[in-house]
Amino acid sequence: MRKLALLLVSLLAGACAAPNASLVAPSAAGKPDAEVSKLVAASEARLFPCTIERVKDAAGVDVPALAGAFVTTLTLPPGQYEVTLQCSSGYHVFKPSATLVAKAGKGYRITGYLIDDSITIFTMKMRAKVTQLP
Repeated sequence: MRKLALLLVSLLAGACAAPNASLVAPSAAGKPDAEVSKLVAASEARLFPCTIERVKDAAGVDVPALAGAFVTTLTLPPGQYEVTLQCSSGYHVFKPSATLVAKAGKGYRITGYLIDDSITIFTMKMRAKVTQLP
């Protein structure tokens, strides 16, 4: 019974902890939409909603705007990035990543998806894919 109570508390805490909806990197602040790129976190698995946890540029340097914030939308200047999502049920966490070449004036959805949805959570695996928004 205690394990069930701990599981329920962790699920509720994960569901109630609202991430920052959107964030603009300082290097993209004040620029028109035609000069920046927008990243949107998504998930195909409803049990594991995703946020953007980490973004590294082509040189491997973290985008400083995130600094521990978990966001669902991030505006950046164009460039090549390695994007890591955090997809969590509140109890189990997956951190899939994908490489993205962002172009000015474009939006991209980075979607976490299960590649092994076996019956036990301990053997599940998740990856991320990038699609350009219309």
